[in-house]
Amino acid sequence: MVKPNPLARQVKARQATAMFRKLLSISLLIGVFWITAALAQSSPEEVYFEKDRLVIETLEGKRFAFTIELAITPKQQARGLMYRRGMAADSGMLFITDTPREISMWMKNTFIPLDMLFVDGQGVIVKIASGTVPHSLETVASGQAVKAVLEINAGVSEQLGITEGSRLLYPTFE
Repeated sequence: MVKPNPLARQVKARQATAMFRKLLSISLLIGVFWITAALAQSSPEEVYFEKDRLVIETLEGKRFAFTIELAITPKQQARGLMYRRGMAADSGMLFITDTPREISMWMKNTFIPLDMLFVDGQGVIVKIASGTVPHSLETVASGQAVKAVLEINAGVSEQLGITEGSRLLYPTFE
């Protein structure tokens, strides 16, 4: 019978410990990478939006005031309502373009279901996309040249009787 060599056992134990430490270090680095990547997506850079008020006038002449945030710059328009968890019932975001053009929107990283009101150069709502689906990558297109898009909480258009042909009363459209 061969007697175990205590020195060989110590060497193997040290090798196993060194291997374990390397694997642990690699695992920790991978974990830090994934946590950092997740935080980067869930904690986006802050974007400032100027606030204002606008009124929507229905075809029946009823008027409803909204507090809006203005998305005018490319950075503001790219962010929109992404990462928001809620919005007051009388609030919205107005995306304004320099010149009327066909516009496509999506709901990536948007948690709030929305109604998208596509508005021509005179302030007339020409299309309403009701109840858009949060996080959807499906595009919602205006179908024609528009000057702006107003996003409000899903269902508010129907609740207030806002339809195609209703008007936005706001200086951009005067």
